[in-house]
Amino acid sequence: MLMYNKSMGIILKEEQSGFTIIEVMLFLALTGFLLAGILVGAGSSIANQRYKDAIQDSVDAIRKAYSFVADTQIELRDGSDACTSLVGNAAASMFSGEAGRGRTSCAVYGAVITIKKDTIQTTTLVGKDYYDVMMHADNVTECAEDSNIDYCKLSNQSNTDIEILKILKANNLFQDNNSTYVAGNSSTRVLKWGTYFRKPIESVGQEEGGEMELTLLIFRSPRDGSIRTLTMNDVIKDATGEPVDYREIGTSDRPEDKGVYKYIDNDSFSAQDVYLCIDSGGVESYADHARMIRIMKNAHSQSGVKLEDFDATIYDSDGKEVLCDNK
Repeated sequence: MLMYNKSMGIILKEEQSGFTIIEVMLFLALTGFLLAGILVGAGSSIANQRYKDAIQDSVDAIRKAYSFVADTQIELRDGSDACTSLVGNAAASMFSGEAGRGRTSCAVYGAVITIKKDTIQTTTLVGKDYYDVMMHADNVTECAEDSNIDYCKLSNQSNTDIEILKILKANNLFQDNNSTYVAGNSSTRVLKWGTYFRKPIESVGQEEGGEMELTLLIFRSPRDGSIRTLTMNDVIKDATGEPVDYREIGTSDRPEDKGVYKYIDNDSFSAQDVYLCIDSGGVESYADHARMIRIMKNAHSQSGVKLEDFDATIYDSDGKEVLCDNK
């Protein structure tokens, strides 16, 4: 702005302070864009971290079962009554027999893991003690080929581990006073933040796989104590065909309809690599990707549970690439 100074006879230019409306609007617009970018980035970062946490939580839940089986093996070798301490007196008392010195008629053989969509359920596998049965054969003079005596059946060296578990009545449920109970330790883990398990896709260009339904049998061999993993491509179901939720086990006169015992045979469980895809459940940054958990065939420790990288190239035993998403 120009102004005339009479005393000096000159025209002066007055200095102007402050911002114009246009400058203020530009400042607010730029600040808004920056703030929006920060909020979007922070939201995406939080979502990504939640997805990673859900993945690690799932891996830890499966690996924990191997630690449990290994610890149980150590307790039994140490001479302590692992079955009674882990599953309680009620479960241990259901097994008949006269245990030898420092042993028990009941044995903890491993863990049963049921995986369905967003849930991991783990229960304890118990049964008659292998060595207790073998030690009490005083009244057996001769084993006929079709004998139903446990000692005779266990003496057959051609029996597989899974056949031996069947003979030993290994199960993750037991019955006492007409009620059905979970045999010992039981836990349920629900995947976090909307993530869930699904099957791998068959080939590039196809849609993502359906929901995963799987049962893992992690057990110690009754003969030599080695740990093995077998797989059934289904979940444990009751007599009506409904998946069993071990949090809701109540009174039942047919515990065999809800336990793993009815599935323990050579047709249900097999040794195979397992591929689990963990879907992000819609997290934007991972909308087109799913992380893979691979459980190695006959895994004997938690090292057999592998979390694969997003860009890893995985092949099955037939040389076919296994995919969780269309790369």
